[in-house]
Amino acid sequence: MKIKFLGTSSALPLPRINCQGRQICLSKDPKDQRLRSSLLIDNRILVDCGPDVYTQLLRAGMPVIEAIIFTHRHGDHINGFKLNFKEPQTAEVKLYGPKEVFKRIRNEYKFKNSAHIYKNGEALDFDAFTVNPLKIDHEGLDNYGLLISTNKRLFYAPDIEAIPKITLEVIKEADILVVDGSILNGPHYGHIGIDRLLEIIKPLNKETYFTHIGIGNPPHKELVKYVKEKGGDNFNVAFDGMELEI
Repeated sequence: MKIKFLGTSSALPLPRINCQGRQICLSKDPKDQRLRSSLLIDNRILVDCGPDVYTQLLRAGMPVIEAIIFTHRHGDHINGFKLNFKEPQTAEVKLYGPKEVFKRIRNEYKFKNSAHIYKNGEALDFDAFTVNPLKIDHEGLDNYGLLISTNKRLFYAPDIEAIPKITLEVIKEADILVVDGSILNGPHYGHIGIDRLLEIIKPLNKETYFTHIGIGNPPHKELVKYVKEKGGDNFNVAFDGMELEI
């Protein structure tokens, strides 16, 4: 199974408009050009649907999307839906997410897609793989990480304020972790911080990638060096277009 990172930025893309005082915005490295965080699973299942989704799918070859799994209701994770999935040919796209997501979307757009409100720990079956939503604390929202399971298990949680103990016990069995890289030193507006996550995850000895990269971080190469020095060679930083086979 293939996991493609369609976007790896936080609430706004990188570089940002009029952002000339930050090294991450001055960087010429293509890996520092980031759209908002989203995954594409097996070229058919979309995880989150932010404002950049059209550009992201265009870059990915405009695959046929069968389903969208939302992690929570923040605009950088849902606002692309109402703009890009209102044509008749997208009415068959199945939607999965917390109740708060569909309440917010319905307030703005009367969609016709089937919407499944998932529960914590529920197994969502997508034939070749399953997805288990697992509760993650983030600004008091109904927010989830996703345990994606096939031959290997990948846990994806782009927004983390804290990891509940029961969720931490489950993700100890994952092979790969993809977690919140919004800021180096947290907490900050619902984000725990890379340093604290390194403390929590390092003892698990997992292949780990940071996503949801924020403007306060150093450029990609420096951030990779930082997380490897602090955590070990199994830590890395995701970038737009990166792919994982699991």
